[in-house]
Amino acid sequence: MVIDIARRKFISAFGVTAVAVVVVAGAVLYWVARSAPPPTATQSAAVRADASPPLNPKAEAEAAAKIAERLNAERAKRAAPAPPPQPTAATSSAVRSTPPSAQLSAPSPPPPAATSSAAASPVELSPVQLPHEGPLLVPMFPWPPPTASASYVLPDSLFASRSTVGDVTGAIILALERNGYVERSFFKTPVGGVALVTRLERINNNGSSAAEGKRWPVTQNNVSTADLLTFLRGLFFVEPGHYRVIVFILQDLPFAQSSQTATLEEARHWLRSGANVLPPEIAERPFKGGHCTVLIYEFAADGTGVHLIESPWTGREHLEKAGVLSLLEKAN
Repeated sequence: MVIDIARRKFISAFGVTAVAVVVVAGAVLYWVARSAPPPTATQSAAVRADASPPLNPKAEAEAAAKIAERLNAERAKRAAPAPPPQPTAATSSAVRSTPPSAQLSAPSPPPPAATSSAAASPVELSPVQLPHEGPLLVPMFPWPPPTASASYVLPDSLFASRSTVGDVTGAIILALERNGYVERSFFKTPVGGVALVTRLERINNNGSSAAEGKRWPVTQNNVSTADLLTFLRGLFFVEPGHYRVIVFILQDLPFAQSSQTATLEEARHWLRSGANVLPPEIAERPFKGGHCTVLIYEFAADGTGVHLIESPWTGREHLEKAGVLSLLEKAN
């Protein structure tokens, strides 16, 4: 009995001692683990490499190929040019504020060169379309004007109340029509002036207009043999007598007459070749500082020919005998 009691006590004491040893050993191991330095990346990789199973030759080749492909992709990415910078809000607003004229467009590529002249197809050119502007429709009067039989510069006071070229020509046309000059044509001059031409008329020996039945000459159909020879030379046959054409030139710059002599046919052609009305682009021009010069072209016919003569009357006397000057003076 005593032995049994002693044995139980020994076993109990041994158990307590074993538990104490285990506790102390655990505490020592815990302290050692905390005080030891952590493993480095190389040691961890080595441990992982040691822990990973070894690759077979096929797997190693595939891995090497993937690594080479990744390296090539990196090299190509580095060698590629950098993309252009994206426009910011500031640059976009600056572009929008730039006027269209300042934004230069890229030059168009040059046209392809023709392979050969023989292979090139013919090009059809369309007719040039000219704008319907008044100055383009008015022909040019012979300039400098041909030598006149007489001339006269109208006083500027006659047109003091006229502000435009159209106003001045309107006053002249009114005076002409009241005296039977209902046909006229318009020309322009090189310096921006206007020329108004009347129809060829027959005048009396005193410079006044002939009677209505004989005032406006026409081409004769029944002519004699001698007159027919003159007609075939290029001259219209007219009865013996005196004829005149009145030309009004409106412009601000002075001019001189040329030494050229106008023929009767040329004077007749002025009426047919000039413009029938004065375009608005010319009529609306200001007449301030302008002058009106009258040129008288008088022709004498003796039955064998017609030629320009120096008139026995002045340009002012021609206007007075035509009844035009008095109406211009009244209209002022």
